[in-house]
Amino acid sequence: IADGENVFTIEVTSPDETKKKTYTVTVYRGDEENMGKLTPIHAEDIDFENSPDVIIVDVTKYPRIARDVFEELKNYPDKKIIFQGNDYSLQFDASDIDNVIPQTEYFSFGMSFRSPLEVEISDEIYSHPGNDDANLVFVYFDYHGALPGPAVLTLSMGSKYKNSTYYWNYYNEERERVDYYGTVNTNSKGTFSLIVDHLSTYIISDQTLNGANDASTGETIGHKTVTVEYILDEDGAVVGFTTTSTE
Repeated sequence: IADGENVFTIEVTSPDETKKKTYTVTVYRGDEENMGKLTPIHAEDIDFENSPDVIIVDVTKYPRIARDVFEELKNYPDKKIIFQGNDYSLQFDASDIDNVIPQTEYFSFGMSFRSPLEVEISDEIYSHPGNDDANLVFVYFDYHGALPGPAVLTLSMGSKYKNSTYYWNYYNEERERVDYYGTVNTNSKGTFSLIVDHLSTYIISDQTLNGANDASTGETIGHKTVTVEYILDEDGAVVGFTTTSTE
């Protein structure tokens, strides 16, 4: 579509073809004044020089952060910036920003506890024995990819999840598998923090997930190794065997 305003007309027909209705949709491209929630926050929108050492940016309304925000943040090595959303936040320290920021025009920090791949991921998880009773919480970010630097992700899941240990998993969409990254401990409000260097779709579970790939070892969780030991007679002929299995 062209830059600026684009008007489309859509005609919808009922299944029995007795009724028709026409809708007009206006799509704006490259027009920030009409982008609504898609309007990005630029470096010029933040007073870096006169702000306190901890800069808080509300991303509940405008979750898209332009690349130049991080370029400018690097000029203030003693400062931190926190992007605050509903039930979550991302904190970046200026001193940790990579010298080479990913070539992304905008970072969309919108987050949801629902994922477009929720059914697909659930089917994969529950297809493995031992996962039938696993309770899952999905954490889906609009932006999938590397971040400008390591960030402290803080998630608030609510008092239902307070004072407990949970398992932090990442859905590897390219390989269609779940990668396990470790445990997290919630506080009395059901909140926890961890460091992330990329955003994607994550799964929080209340147990280790069989079939997941352990990112620290590369091994599959719940995968059994079967060892066969043959029993030989005096002439060296096989007369039997025993098997043992280990996780």
